[in-house]
Amino acid sequence: TTTAPAKSAAQMQDFIKSYYADVTDASKRDQTWAELTPAMQAKAGGRAGYEAFWSTISKVDVHKANADPATGVVTAELTFHLVSGGTSDETHQLGLVSGGHPYLINSDARV
Repeated sequence: TTTAPAKSAAQMQDFIKSYYADVTDASKRDQTWAELTPAMQAKAGGRAGYEAFWSTISKVDVHKANADPATGVVTAELTFHLVSGGTSDETHQLGLVSGGHPYLINSDARV
């Protein structure tokens, strides 16, 4: 079974900030894809769905990231900048599990 990582809140927050900084760079998308669990990869629509979605986003600003190491959840306030020119302000709760470097994203829920 997979359990919540026994890491610090700061490490969890840094991981999420790094993920969103890298995911909009197509040359780093192999790395960010590998930072998702198989369940999250499936939820993203497989690699094709993941590429299709992220190709529409030019960058993501992480305004705030609050981590709860006990549950493995990071609540992040985000602004998605669309390639088409618009923006979308969203709050996401991302569930992290150990097994990556140092984590994998196992869930993503917009709240």
